[in-house]
Amino acid sequence: MHNIVRWLSRRAVGRGVMVNGVAPGPVRTAMTAQSTVNAEQLPTGRMAEPDEIAWTIAFLCTPAASYLSGAIVDVNGGALVG
Repeated sequence: MHNIVRWLSRRAVGRGVMVNGVAPGPVRTAMTAQSTVNAEQLPTGRMAEPDEIAWTIAFLCTPAASYLSGAIVDVNGGALVG
């Protein structure tokens, strides 16, 4: 997905279309209720709530993100921090 977002961004940005992506970490939903992810091992000690991912997507739809293109926003509660 990262490569697709960058590829689309390169081709669309000249037309005023900004393409970005959101890469969520584990999210607490009905589908993940039986997940084997041990939330206590995540840096935040819990899975994300769906609205935490949604707020990031909402931000990308605002004028505040008008100069952002080709970005992948990792919304994972620090799971990928070295």
